[in-house]
Amino acid sequence: MDADLQFVVATLTGLDDGQLHALIETATSVPQTAPGLLAWIEGAADWELNRRRGFNYALPPPEAAIPPEEDADSLVATMMLRTPFAQDAPAVAALFDAMVGLLGGGEQRH
Repeated sequence: MDADLQFVVATLTGLDDGQLHALIETATSVPQTAPGLLAWIEGAADWELNRRRGFNYALPPPEAAIPPEEDADSLVATMMLRTPFAQDAPAVAALFDAMVGLLGGGEQRH
């Protein structure tokens, strides 16, 4: 697993169930300007919830859900999604920071 994805996974494990459900709610309720990213966020939060229930499977990397033409929009959306969590949920903000690092490869990812 890529080191950046490992960091995202480690950050996900530090979130509580309520924070993971808040991520899912956020991903499904915001405008779909970066649908691949939002699907991946929802899937990553769901993956962590399932892992806690004993369902172990690999978390796909974001590029499995985000087409190359959405790379720039996904990076901007990640930074925008981070903002509402920054003050009240620093662990969730840290997840978005980790995702910025993961997505920051831009076109090199694909």
